[in-house]
Amino acid sequence: MSTTVSDINARAHILLNEAAIADASRRWTDAELFLWVVDGQREIGKAIPSALSETATLTLQSGPRQSIPTTWDLLLRVVRNTNGPTIRTTNAGEVRKRTALLTLQPGALQTIPTHWEALVKLGGPVRFPRLIDGGILSAADPEWASRTPRTRIDEYLYDPNTDPRIFYVNPPASAGVTMNATGVLTFDAWYSDAGNTATTVEESFYHPNQDQRTFYVNPGVLDGVQIEAVGRKAVLPVANLTDALQVPDRFIPALSLYVAHRAMQKQSDYALAGIANAFLQEYAASIKLAEGEVSPPMAAPAQPQPQSSAGAQ
Repeated sequence: MSTTVSDINARAHILLNEAAIADASRRWTDAELFLWVVDGQREIGKAIPSALSETATLTLQSGPRQSIPTTWDLLLRVVRNTNGPTIRTTNAGEVRKRTALLTLQPGALQTIPTHWEALVKLGGPVRFPRLIDGGILSAADPEWASRTPRTRIDEYLYDPNTDPRIFYVNPPASAGVTMNATGVLTFDAWYSDAGNTATTVEESFYHPNQDQRTFYVNPGVLDGVQIEAVGRKAVLPVANLTDALQVPDRFIPALSLYVAHRAMQKQSDYALAGIANAFLQEYAASIKLAEGEVSPPMAAPAQPQPQSSAGAQ
């Protein structure tokens, strides 16, 4: 019989000193604790992905762009083609780098090509303008962007966290100035010449920080090709005490402590806030213990062998 939400709520009510109180009279009702049971399982899955991991066979769509199952919230690993060959994971940013000759626009403000995702460096193979901090340059020369345009570029400014599609050059460029630059191709450009007719996958690319629900395969495949992958299951809403938990039983103590921690945060009293923090610390320690239960056992130290009497001198 699987562990249910009632097993967590019962433990939480004990920790909150409400075990003998009817639910209608409790400070924390079961319906309220349901929310924190969901949150707690999600936090456990973030800390220990194996707590919610699932291996499944994915049927791919034609082309390189693929979607993870709707029951997953994260792709953990693409393992192999179902017909045998393993699939390697590649840093797509590295393999998509390309160097090209850019014709700079007149002035300081420049735009990267539309088929690039980001600028890696400006210049080469002979002349490399140095990358400089815009704040330092503006402090040294507030009027730098309005100086007389020149054909030789000495410095450039680029901050992908602000706007990855633009960069600045100093001094401003004259009309017709060309310069080598290296950028990262967009996925559309990377796959534009792909035939999308393969029956096995060689590489997989996944960037959850950019798009958590999409991954790419190389080469592009025919519709119906299958691969084996591991994903982190999305945590389902809880509506009843009889709903089953999604994390393994070894996380019951940690989940109970997390629910008690969140419940105690509801109190405004300073002393009770300390109790909430104590529950949180116990939760963190319990997570480590639960993780240790699935760690490979340490090898026993080698024992010295007794020397045989025949070998003794």
